[in-house]
Amino acid sequence: MSSFNKKVTSVPSFRLISVRQKSLFLLVVASIFVSDTFAESFPGGMNYRAIAEVSGLARHRTSLDSFNPVAADDGTTGTFRVVLEEPVAGEIHGGIGNLRGWAIASDGIEKVEIWTDGVYSFDVPYGGVRGDVAGAFPDVANSTESGFSMAYSYSNLSAGAHSIRAVAYNASGVTHESVAQFEVVKFSEDFISGANAVDLSGGSCTASGDQIALVDALVSGTLYDLVLKWRVAEQGFEIVEIR
Repeated sequence: MSSFNKKVTSVPSFRLISVRQKSLFLLVVASIFVSDTFAESFPGGMNYRAIAEVSGLARHRTSLDSFNPVAADDGTTGTFRVVLEEPVAGEIHGGIGNLRGWAIASDGIEKVEIWTDGVYSFDVPYGGVRGDVAGAFPDVANSTESGFSMAYSYSNLSAGAHSIRAVAYNASGVTHESVAQFEVVKFSEDFISGANAVDLSGGSCTASGDQIALVDALVSGTLYDLVLKWRVAEQGFEIVEIR
Protein backbone atom coordinates (compact mmCIF):
# COMPACT_ATOMS: atom_id res chain seq x y z
CA MET A 1 0.00 0.00 0.00
CA SER A 2 1.39 3.37 -1.00
CA SER A 3 2.13 6.04 1.56
CA PHE A 4 -0.15 8.44 -0.30
CA ASN A 5 -3.39 9.46 1.36
CA LYS A 6 -6.10 7.03 0.20
CA LYS A 7 -9.70 8.21 0.05
CA VAL A 8 -11.32 4.80 0.65
CA THR A 9 -10.22 1.23 1.26
CA SER A 10 -13.22 -0.55 -0.23
CA VAL A 11 -12.62 -2.17 -3.60
CA PRO A 12 -15.41 -3.04 -6.10
CA SER A 13 -16.09 -6.79 -6.18
CA PHE A 14 -15.07 -7.26 -9.81
CA ARG A 15 -12.18 -9.32 -11.14
CA LEU A 16 -9.21 -6.92 -11.10
CA ILE A 17 -7.27 -6.36 -14.29
CA SER A 18 -3.88 -4.68 -14.04
CA VAL A 19 -3.78 -1.35 -15.78
CA ARG A 20 -0.09 -1.92 -16.21
CA GLN A 21 -1.11 -3.84 -19.30
CA LYS A 22 -2.16 -0.78 -21.29
CA SER A 23 -3.11 -2.76 -24.36
CA LEU A 24 -5.54 -4.86 -22.33
CA PHE A 25 -7.11 -1.73 -20.82
CA LEU A 26 -7.60 -0.25 -24.29
CA LEU A 27 -9.18 -3.51 -25.42
CA VAL A 28 -11.68 -3.34 -22.55
CA VAL A 29 -12.60 0.25 -23.39
CA ALA A 30 -12.90 -0.52 -27.10
CA SER A 31 -15.24 -3.43 -26.46
CA ILE A 32 -17.60 -1.14 -24.54
CA PHE A 33 -17.36 1.57 -27.18
CA VAL A 34 -18.73 -0.73 -29.87
CA SER A 35 -22.10 -1.18 -28.22
CA ASP A 36 -25.68 -1.23 -29.41
CA THR A 37 -26.23 2.12 -27.74
CA PHE A 38 -23.46 3.73 -29.76
CA ALA A 39 -24.69 2.14 -32.99
CA GLU A 40 -28.16 3.56 -32.50
CA SER A 41 -27.11 7.06 -31.48
CA PHE A 42 -27.35 10.25 -33.55
CA PRO A 43 -24.34 12.59 -33.91
CA GLY A 44 -26.16 15.31 -31.97
CA GLY A 45 -26.26 13.01 -28.95
CA MET A 46 -29.94 12.09 -29.23
CA ASN A 47 -31.61 8.78 -30.06
CA TYR A 48 -32.57 9.08 -33.70
CA ARG A 49 -34.69 6.19 -34.88
CA ALA A 50 -37.00 7.96 -37.30
CA ILE A 51 -37.91 5.60 -40.16
CA ALA A 52 -39.29 6.18 -43.64
CA GLU A 53 -42.95 6.09 -42.79
CA VAL A 54 -45.71 8.51 -41.78
CA SER A 55 -44.90 8.20 -38.09
CA GLY A 56 -41.17 8.89 -38.60
CA LEU A 57 -41.36 12.64 -37.93
CA ALA A 58 -43.44 12.17 -34.80
CA ARG A 59 -40.95 9.62 -33.50
CA HIS A 60 -38.06 11.99 -34.06
CA ARG A 61 -39.91 14.87 -32.36
CA THR A 62 -40.26 12.59 -29.32
CA SER A 63 -36.56 11.63 -29.36
CA LEU A 64 -35.50 15.30 -29.49
CA ASP A 65 -37.28 15.90 -26.18
CA SER A 66 -36.19 12.66 -24.52
CA PHE A 67 -33.38 13.86 -22.21
CA ASN A 68 -34.64 16.90 -20.30
CA PRO A 69 -38.10 18.45 -19.86
CA VAL A 70 -39.20 20.55 -22.83
CA ALA A 71 -41.23 23.74 -22.77
CA ALA A 72 -44.11 23.27 -25.20
CA ASP A 73 -46.25 25.74 -27.15
CA ASP A 74 -48.75 26.48 -24.37
CA GLY A 75 -49.86 30.12 -24.25
CA THR A 76 -48.11 31.14 -27.47
CA THR A 77 -49.06 31.48 -31.13
CA GLY A 78 -47.25 28.97 -33.30
CA THR A 79 -44.37 26.78 -32.20
CA PHE A 80 -42.15 27.64 -29.24
CA ARG A 81 -39.81 25.01 -27.84
CA VAL A 82 -36.61 24.92 -25.79
CA VAL A 83 -34.66 21.83 -24.74
CA LEU A 84 -31.60 21.72 -22.49
CA GLU A 85 -29.78 18.54 -23.55
CA GLU A 86 -26.72 18.85 -21.34
CA PRO A 87 -26.46 18.71 -18.40
CA VAL A 88 -28.73 15.69 -18.52
CA ALA A 89 -31.49 15.68 -15.93
CA GLY A 90 -30.97 13.15 -13.16
CA GLU A 91 -27.41 12.27 -14.14
CA ILE A 92 -23.93 13.00 -12.78
CA HIS A 93 -21.50 15.50 -14.28
CA GLY A 94 -18.01 16.74 -13.46
CA GLY A 95 -14.90 18.30 -14.90
CA ILE A 96 -15.23 20.34 -18.09
CA GLY A 97 -18.10 19.26 -20.30
CA ASN A 98 -20.82 20.64 -22.54
CA LEU A 99 -23.77 22.88 -21.88
CA ARG A 100 -26.00 22.61 -24.93
CA GLY A 101 -29.50 22.35 -26.34
CA TRP A 102 -31.80 23.98 -28.86
CA ALA A 103 -34.66 26.48 -29.03
CA ILE A 104 -37.14 27.41 -31.77
CA ALA A 105 -40.02 29.87 -32.07
CA SER A 106 -42.29 30.74 -34.97
CA ASP A 107 -41.46 34.43 -34.54
CA GLY A 108 -37.78 33.83 -33.79
CA ILE A 109 -35.53 33.43 -30.73
CA GLU A 110 -33.99 36.61 -29.31
CA LYS A 111 -31.71 35.02 -26.70
CA VAL A 112 -31.22 32.08 -24.35
CA GLU A 113 -30.28 32.73 -20.73
CA ILE A 114 -28.62 30.23 -18.40
CA TRP A 115 -29.56 30.23 -14.72
CA THR A 116 -27.58 28.15 -12.21
CA ASP A 117 -29.25 27.16 -8.94
CA GLY A 118 -31.82 29.92 -9.43
CA VAL A 119 -29.28 32.67 -10.17
CA TYR A 120 -28.71 34.23 -13.61
CA SER A 121 -25.30 33.21 -14.99
CA PHE A 122 -24.97 34.34 -18.62
CA ASP A 123 -26.50 34.37 -22.11
CA VAL A 124 -25.36 31.27 -23.98
CA PRO A 125 -24.22 31.60 -27.63
CA TYR A 126 -27.17 30.80 -29.90
CA GLY A 127 -27.45 29.97 -33.60
CA GLY A 128 -25.57 26.69 -34.01
CA VAL A 129 -26.44 24.43 -36.92
CA ARG A 130 -29.00 21.75 -35.99
CA GLY A 131 -30.08 19.86 -39.07
CA ASP A 132 -31.89 17.30 -36.90
CA VAL A 133 -34.11 19.99 -35.38
CA ALA A 134 -34.79 21.49 -38.81
CA GLY A 135 -35.83 18.06 -40.06
CA ALA A 136 -38.26 17.67 -37.18
CA PHE A 137 -39.65 21.23 -37.43
CA PRO A 138 -39.40 22.20 -41.12
CA ASP A 139 -42.26 24.68 -40.76
CA VAL A 140 -40.35 26.86 -38.26
CA ALA A 141 -38.12 29.53 -39.79
CA ASN A 142 -34.43 29.34 -38.89
CA SER A 143 -34.83 25.98 -37.18
CA THR A 144 -31.63 24.88 -38.94
CA GLU A 145 -29.68 27.37 -36.79
CA SER A 146 -31.44 26.71 -33.50
CA GLY A 147 -28.64 25.27 -31.37
CA PHE A 148 -26.91 26.69 -28.33
CA SER A 149 -23.69 25.25 -26.99
CA MET A 150 -20.56 26.05 -25.01
CA ALA A 151 -17.88 24.42 -22.88
CA TYR A 152 -18.86 24.45 -19.22
CA SER A 153 -16.79 23.77 -16.10
CA TYR A 154 -18.95 21.64 -13.81
CA SER A 155 -15.98 21.39 -11.45
CA ASN A 156 -16.49 25.05 -10.52
CA LEU A 157 -19.69 23.97 -8.79
CA SER A 158 -19.62 22.31 -5.38
CA ALA A 159 -20.07 18.56 -5.11
CA GLY A 160 -23.71 17.59 -4.76
CA ALA A 161 -27.09 18.59 -6.23
CA HIS A 162 -27.49 21.49 -8.66
CA SER A 163 -29.86 22.81 -11.30
CA ILE A 164 -29.32 24.60 -14.59
CA ARG A 165 -32.17 26.32 -16.38
CA ALA A 166 -32.21 27.46 -20.02
CA VAL A 167 -34.66 30.34 -20.55
CA ALA A 168 -35.48 31.18 -24.17
CA TYR A 169 -37.01 34.51 -25.23
CA ASN A 170 -38.98 34.83 -28.45
CA ALA A 171 -39.28 38.05 -30.47
CA SER A 172 -42.33 39.10 -28.43
CA GLY A 173 -40.50 38.76 -25.12
CA VAL A 174 -42.37 35.61 -24.10
CA THR A 175 -40.20 33.03 -22.31
CA HIS A 176 -40.11 29.27 -22.16
CA GLU A 177 -37.60 27.27 -20.14
CA SER A 178 -36.08 23.82 -19.75
CA VAL A 179 -34.42 22.78 -16.50
CA ALA A 180 -32.10 19.96 -15.50
CA GLN A 181 -31.41 18.87 -11.96
CA PHE A 182 -28.20 16.85 -11.67
CA GLU A 183 -25.34 15.86 -9.38
CA VAL A 184 -21.73 17.05 -9.51
CA VAL A 185 -18.71 14.92 -8.54
CA LYS A 186 -15.26 16.45 -8.31
CA PHE A 187 -11.71 16.01 -7.10
CA SER A 188 -10.31 18.07 -4.25
CA GLU A 189 -8.98 20.54 -6.83
CA ASP A 190 -11.21 22.40 -9.29
CA PHE A 191 -8.69 21.98 -12.11
CA ILE A 192 -6.11 19.18 -12.45
CA SER A 193 -3.04 20.62 -14.16
CA GLY A 194 0.37 19.30 -15.07
CA ALA A 195 1.40 16.67 -17.62
CA ASN A 196 2.11 14.10 -14.89
CA ALA A 197 -0.74 14.94 -12.51
CA VAL A 198 -2.54 11.65 -13.23
CA ASP A 199 -0.85 8.25 -12.90
CA LEU A 200 -2.75 4.98 -13.32
CA SER A 201 0.28 2.68 -13.43
CA GLY A 202 -0.11 1.62 -9.81
CA GLY A 203 -3.83 0.96 -10.01
CA SER A 204 -6.17 -1.61 -11.47
CA CYS A 205 -9.45 -1.61 -13.35
CA THR A 206 -12.55 -3.72 -13.91
CA ALA A 207 -15.29 -3.52 -16.53
CA SER A 208 -18.95 -4.38 -16.09
CA GLY A 209 -21.73 -3.48 -18.52
CA ASP A 210 -21.22 0.16 -19.56
CA GLN A 211 -18.99 1.02 -16.57
CA ILE A 212 -15.28 0.98 -15.85
CA ALA A 213 -14.03 0.99 -12.25
CA LEU A 214 -10.53 2.25 -11.47
CA VAL A 215 -8.91 1.51 -8.11
CA ASP A 216 -5.92 3.46 -6.79
CA ALA A 217 -5.84 6.16 -9.45
CA LEU A 218 -3.21 8.71 -8.42
CA VAL A 219 -4.46 12.24 -9.09
CA SER A 220 -2.42 15.24 -7.92
CA GLY A 221 -0.74 13.15 -5.25
CA THR A 222 -3.91 11.60 -3.85
CA LEU A 223 -5.24 8.08 -4.42
CA TYR A 224 -8.85 7.79 -5.59
CA ASP A 225 -11.24 5.05 -6.63
CA LEU A 226 -13.19 6.13 -9.72
CA VAL A 227 -16.16 4.87 -11.74
CA LEU A 228 -16.60 5.88 -15.39
CA LYS A 229 -19.92 5.34 -17.18
CA TRP A 230 -20.88 5.53 -20.85
CA ARG A 231 -23.09 8.56 -21.57
CA VAL A 232 -25.26 8.65 -24.68
CA ALA A 233 -25.65 12.45 -24.67
CA GLU A 234 -21.89 13.00 -24.38
CA GLN A 235 -21.01 10.04 -26.66
CA GLY A 236 -18.22 9.11 -24.31
CA PHE A 237 -17.30 8.01 -20.80
CA GLU A 238 -17.74 10.33 -17.84
CA ILE A 239 -16.55 10.05 -14.24
CA VAL A 240 -19.65 9.43 -12.14
CA GLU A 241 -18.05 8.41 -8.83
CA ILE A 242 -14.98 9.76 -7.03
CA ARG A 243 -14.13 8.11 -3.71
